[in-house]
This record gives sequence, C-alpha cells and structure tokens, in this order.
Amino acid sequence: MQKMMGWRSRFQLQQKQSFENERCTKETDSHVFAISDVEAAIHLAVSAFPPSLCFRPLFPVTLLYATLQDHSMVDRDLVTLCERGLIREFHNPSNLEDKFVQTMEDYKAGLDRHIELAIAAKKDCQPFVLFKSQVAEVETGKSIAKERLEQLMNSPGRSAENDILSLERYNIVYYKDDNAYWFGMQWTGHLFPARDYARRYLLRALDRTPFGEMSLSKLQKLKIRDCRIPN
Repeated sequence: MQKMMGWRSRFQLQQKQSFENERCTKETDSHVFAISDVEAAIHLAVSAFPPSLCFRPLFPVTLLYATLQDHSMVDRDLVTLCERGLIREFHNPSNLEDKFVQTMEDYKAGLDRHIELAIAAKKDCQPFVLFKSQVAEVETGKSIAKERLEQLMNSPGRSAENDILSLERYNIVYYKDDNAYWFGMQWTGHLFPARDYARRYLLRALDRTPFGEMSLSKLQKLKIRDCRIPN
C-alpha cells in the first residue's frame, strides 16, 4: 500500500512538471487536435509502468480523477479520445462503475501477443487476426452488439460463433447482457477479482474496529496476500 501511494504521488508530481512539455498539436485527416491534460496524463501514467509487466499498461479512470480534479473534463476528453481511436475504455465486469483505460497501441500489442503465442504453440491464430483487423480497428466503444460482432467476425470457411468463443476464452470479449459483447481487459487474469476480494476483506476488517479506523502497522499485519480468491 505504501508503494502504491508512493507511485501515485510520484506520478502526480511528474504530471504537473511535464504538462507544458507534453502539450503539442497533432494533424489528423486535415484537422488539428491539441493534446489535452487528460491525454498528457495518460501518456505519463503509461510511462510510469515498469517494462517487465506481463500485461500492457492499464489503469483506472479514478487515477485521472484524482490527478486532474475536474471529473467532467476527464469524462469529456475520454469520449473524444475513444472516438479518435487513441484509447479504449473498459468496465470491470463485476462493477460497471469501475472504469479502466488503455491506449489503443497497447491494446493492439496485447492482441499481437495472442497471435505470436498461438503461432508458437501451432494453434489457430485466426480468431485474433480477424478480431484485430475487422473489429478492433472499427469499433471504438466499450461494447458491441452480438449481431454486429458476428457480422464482423464472419470469414469464408470459418465459424464466427466458434471464433467468438475463442475470444471469450482469452477474455478479449465477454457476453454481458442485452445481446451485446463487452470488450475485456487482456492478460489480467485474476488481478481484478483479487483486488475486489482484498477491498472487501479490508472493509470487513475496518467494520470490526470500534471507530471504523485502523493504524497502518495493524493494517500491514492483516497479510491480505494470504487470502484466497474464491472460485
């Protein structure tokens, strides 16, 4: 927890020092876009991740809220960045109010990793190839209609239904409700279930204290790492 707080403080300090350096303009389709504070914050957050991670940088929107303060501006700029195909926004399947952000470059790099591993294992890599070229390049929202996904994944000599099942197996998409698939966060495994379980564990521990508070030394002795994630 101390390491997390230290990282967050360093990120906020680095962001404030680098905002002016990050401001520039990009020319896309004859339109000039100014890099916003939100986009600069995303670049800085990505650069703060160690290169040894087993998954591409992914972070909660609440980090942007805490850094930039203006929630309305953050939400507005995130919509714009999604529409421009620069980032992809995700929801935590167990809590739709829990949003995460990943750059489109890192998202596609995660798909490339699936393709590389499938080729190395001599398995069928076409579901990932089709998804990257026909879906990820086109759909920029958080979800996609079931019929639309089947249409985009349709390829001669292949079963779109089986290819989508392969994508679900690797958490690239998941079926939520309303005949729609939601885009999943790749390579995270049990990370978010573990985080949610640790959060509930902490809240239960605080509820058992007289005033709903606990010293840092006692908090460190809880040894949440020994908790088991329920299946």
